[in-house]
Amino acid sequence: MRTLIGRAKILRLRQPLPISYFIGQEYVEDENRLECSISVAFIYPGIIQSTEFWHRKNRIVFQQRPPLLIIEIHRKISSRLWDDVRLFGRGQQFIIGYVSAVMPAVNRRLLDNRYLSGQLLSRTFFLMEAVWLFVTHENKMVRLNWPVSFDHSSRSAQLAPRRDEPYLRDFIDAIHAYLKNDFDDCIRRLVTSLETFFSHRQWKATAGPSTFKRILDGNIKTGVLAGQVIIQNLKFVYQVRNKIAHRGFRMSPSSRLFCDKAIATVKYLIQRYSGDLAISRHVSSLSRQLLMVQGVLGNQYDLDEIERSRPMRRDGGLPIDNMAELDDFMFNALRFTEQDKSSIL
Repeated sequence: MRTLIGRAKILRLRQPLPISYFIGQEYVEDENRLECSISVAFIYPGIIQSTEFWHRKNRIVFQQRPPLLIIEIHRKISSRLWDDVRLFGRGQQFIIGYVSAVMPAVNRRLLDNRYLSGQLLSRTFFLMEAVWLFVTHENKMVRLNWPVSFDHSSRSAQLAPRRDEPYLRDFIDAIHAYLKNDFDDCIRRLVTSLETFFSHRQWKATAGPSTFKRILDGNIKTGVLAGQVIIQNLKFVYQVRNKIAHRGFRMSPSSRLFCDKAIATVKYLIQRYSGDLAISRHVSSLSRQLLMVQGVLGNQYDLDEIERSRPMRRDGGLPIDNMAELDDFMFNALRFTEQDKSSIL
């Protein structure tokens, strides 16, 4: 068997590269699907009743075996993905992607358990906190290489010392809440970060009371696309935060992209208006670190999402020749669309 698997690995490596390729293409286009169960376990101090529900065509089951909460995700996966994970140790990031995609819905149930069942110890989870992760088909179980850890010699670690500004702490806490799929807290902390940033920079409205929106209008350059998008996005984020704080609104489990754009918008504001090059570099490094974590968490490897937005052939478009064109490209992509806004409901 070892000889056969070794031979298969060699043959796969020698396969010619396709003319065009998108991530996960071999699994998306595989018509042979297998019923599988993906199991992930967390150390959970609260009490929760065994339950099951459906989310994005996944049947999700909660089982408690103290001190563990075991979450089973029952779904179909590509038979080629199963073979790659089982035989070659390849494609594990796509299994992680399936789990990551349902974690917002899982955490929403855990928050419901805290508030609607009076369980003070019920908490949400960051996928990195999982103690193990298995994928099972029929009687065959494969344990994935999980959990993982990161190299602490990141650029952020080098830039963080002496960076104790309150708005930076709030910004980092917002990212932390986002990674735990606590989207309500992410939005609240982003607005707190902005308010403490305004105070730190001593920003005031140019006319009338210094409200959140007037401060933005009076201090952000609106003659360029970047400033227009920052103002529009942050005004909407502020509206959402007020609904959360004062009207009991709760973000949808599908709000991940909305929060991602909100974090990026605040990052660009701090980066461009802090007046301190070291702070600008620090928030930029935090953004790169977030992208790295998202990659490990499988956010870019959700095969369901890849299949829905299967890349179309393009002519490549016009090249980007200068910083102004790069700004236009970035900030047009960053602007909240109607679909982004509807996703939070």
